[in-house]
Amino acid sequence: MLRRDAVRLIPLSVTGLAAFAGNAGAGDRTPTALRFTAKMREIFERIKRNQSEEILEAAHRVADTVKRGNRCFINWDMGHRTTYDIFSDRPGDTDIFVKGLPVTAEPGDLVFTNAAAAPEDLERLKSQHARGVFVISGPRSWGGDNIGNEMIVPEIRDLRISPFADLWIDLYETAYGAVVDVPGSPCPLGPSSGGVGVLTYWMVTSDAARILAASSKKFTVYGDEPPVSGSIPTVNLNRPLGDQYFEAALNAQKAAEGEMDKVRLTAEMAVHSVLRGGRVYCYSRHEPYLCAECYARRGGLGLTFGVYGPPHELTLFDDPIQQGKLDLRFRPTEKDMVIMGLVKPDDPDDLAALALFRKAGMNVAAIGPKTRNGIIPESRTVPKEADVHVGGSCDTYGIFSLPGITRKICPISGFVANQLLWMICGEITDQLIARTGNIPAIYMNGAMKGGMDRLNEVKRLLRERGY
Repeated sequence: MLRRDAVRLIPLSVTGLAAFAGNAGAGDRTPTALRFTAKMREIFERIKRNQSEEILEAAHRVADTVKRGNRCFINWDMGHRTTYDIFSDRPGDTDIFVKGLPVTAEPGDLVFTNAAAAPEDLERLKSQHARGVFVISGPRSWGGDNIGNEMIVPEIRDLRISPFADLWIDLYETAYGAVVDVPGSPCPLGPSSGGVGVLTYWMVTSDAARILAASSKKFTVYGDEPPVSGSIPTVNLNRPLGDQYFEAALNAQKAAEGEMDKVRLTAEMAVHSVLRGGRVYCYSRHEPYLCAECYARRGGLGLTFGVYGPPHELTLFDDPIQQGKLDLRFRPTEKDMVIMGLVKPDDPDDLAALALFRKAGMNVAAIGPKTRNGIIPESRTVPKEADVHVGGSCDTYGIFSLPGITRKICPISGFVANQLLWMICGEITDQLIARTGNIPAIYMNGAMKGGMDRLNEVKRLLRERGY
């Protein structure tokens, strides 16, 4: 839907927001993990039902921009980082987009963003749009275009792209930015932006890549996948791929629900660590991935801490409020446990980090692919050696092979990792309540009125009881 045809979001009251939260009714014993996936599935299906035309139009706009020699920029909310699933050399990602908001842009360029997170970013984007840059956008909890935006502080509420966006993809994001009610908690659990952001990005990219391949327009696919052999069937270039990616993602989410026994075991390890004074770390080689997604996240648990980097210099994720003021050296103990976010099953850096975790006496869980092109490597892998592994429904590489393109595009592992992380956090919540009677501290959107007060309350609870 073009901007001139768009119906602007009508802010809902706090009461109206309840319709977007997975409320636990009296006597409801559905695990919080499964209430999260059920609520996310409702949102995904609503996007598919109401926004498929906009998503496909976005893909055509991107492809047309590339074909005429202009640039496409991406700065799309994929969780706690706009590069959550498109970090350096991400297998299956492409060079169709330039990452980040442009400092300079030419008429005919395209910017795909809902994350102009500062006044100067917004003003520069407005100026670029006025000079002929095409803007694709959608709602985001950190801004003024979300449902319930009257609860956002004025300086953040003013960050609205909708008044000038050329194409709008509605993601049904709320001011809270999380979807599962936890009785007794002042804010819901389970952030939504990672799931919807990753899903819609790959839906747009899949069809943009298909259209470019149909025009014999070459592009680079990142990663270390060997060139695709002739034995792997290529996609029909006349059939949209976004819908196929959507179906594959939802099937993978349902497969993740089938791993609830391992989700529970991972949560048991985490709760055991927390209740004996240890920490729960989420590791990823790349900072934007599981490391950033787990820490100080709206709708996230206060008890998880991010760690990232090459094994010889593992570093804690910096506090977004106290940047530069904390000691970020990673000092694991035998009381701690770690959840490793994998992109490849046998990455040498991940295996070296695993050795460090084991040396410290930590319990280790892993989320991510155990295969490369459907085959489990014969060599050492993290999934083989972790205490628990979840994410068996995804592979290292992309899921679509295009004629004339040497590697497959559009991986599903980042989407799966996001859903499993928040399933695990939901199960940790249930187990802590069952064992202690206490509700673990959950972060509120810092852009909401009272959000910073809640952040300080979470920090206080962490100091006093560790969760």
